[in-house]
Amino acid sequence: MTETNFKDVQKELKKHNSDIAREALNILFVLVTAPESEEEAKYLCNSFLPERVYVSKSNDKKNFKILDPFFEELLNLIDKIMKNFDDIVNNKYKPEELSESMEEMVKLLKNHNTLSKKEFLELSLDTAMGTMDAFDDKFGDFVSELTDNSAEMREFFNFIDFLKEDLDSHKAKLKKEKITENKYHAVIEKVCVLMFNLVILSNIMTIMFKEDFEFDYKGNELDEESVFDPFDDDEDIHDVEPIFDPYDNRAFELKFKLMHYSPEVYRTLVIPAGYNLDTLHHIIQDIFEWDNMHLHEFIKNKKRYSMNPDSTYDDDYSNQVFLSEVFKRKGSKIKYMYDFGDSWLIEISVLKTHKNMEKPYPVCIDAYGTSPEEDSGGIMGYMDMIDEEELAENEYDIKGINRVLKDSYKNIFDKYK
Repeated sequence: MTETNFKDVQKELKKHNSDIAREALNILFVLVTAPESEEEAKYLCNSFLPERVYVSKSNDKKNFKILDPFFEELLNLIDKIMKNFDDIVNNKYKPEELSESMEEMVKLLKNHNTLSKKEFLELSLDTAMGTMDAFDDKFGDFVSELTDNSAEMREFFNFIDFLKEDLDSHKAKLKKEKITENKYHAVIEKVCVLMFNLVILSNIMTIMFKEDFEFDYKGNELDEESVFDPFDDDEDIHDVEPIFDPYDNRAFELKFKLMHYSPEVYRTLVIPAGYNLDTLHHIIQDIFEWDNMHLHEFIKNKKRYSMNPDSTYDDDYSNQVFLSEVFKRKGSKIKYMYDFGDSWLIEISVLKTHKNMEKPYPVCIDAYGTSPEEDSGGIMGYMDMIDEEELAENEYDIKGINRVLKDSYKNIFDKYK
């Protein structure tokens, strides 16, 4: 987001005992509760919001000119969030775009807040919990009907209760703990993750409610063509022969950084340039100690690569793309998304290109941070496990990983020479 007139906006909002960060929290609350009338909006805000500011009620046109740039910027971000929702409805969900929007919101809240860190975290947590209470007030009966008839839906909505308990725990600790920069960032990010998911969830609930949506609890068979199966194993995949270039003697020094976490969790490897992206996927699974249990994709400049490409969107098979095609120079980047539930997002960047590879297999030369566990709840779950000391912050066996890498990839070029 740009900084257009943000200083003037902060100054004007201060007259109304507010700031940009607090206004952004209020707008997220309204997006989740989705009031259908001014009367409902007043009820929800007065009942569940810890702090309310009605700057837009001002009759001073000069004030509007100053505030317009902020609201325009914020609404652009909100539009991006809602586009993510539309993509979900239309089976075009792009997790990395939602992550980018969330990252922008985290920066907005951190950089444009005039309260102390402790005061702002308390306000953020109160707003998040108030938002959940408002969601329950509006959709509670409908949610109860769904969860009474479906174990899957019951498990899904238990997640909301878990989040509330987690945020309650954070609030209780605020009075006792020193607020470090890492803690400050982590809690704001958790609040944003919750609010973004509630925005999407409330829109889904609104559509279901308005359309008098009903689940077929009897398990009647659906038309196979209308069912989307993300784990469908297309036989054609196995007919696509992977490509390698054993005669490309270069090697890329690549940094693999786990996004949305601080301190930085990363791995640095030297990898033969003649590999393809699908091989890189398996290397990532090895270095982050995952089990390849979920879907994944690579994303570069809105183009996607996987072993289940969607030709409608001009996706490509990842085993048909050389590393040299995506890593053209120092600083070149590509993103890797693994497990669309936990949404692990890794940024891969070129640190250096070596003219002559020393070994025909990957070598890990540097690393920091314990690997996140499979199905641990994404970044939020990982943060909790570190905070509760269920995982050490930096426990990683480079020697052991290098033994795995050597054994797995040392003969990969042999059949292609």
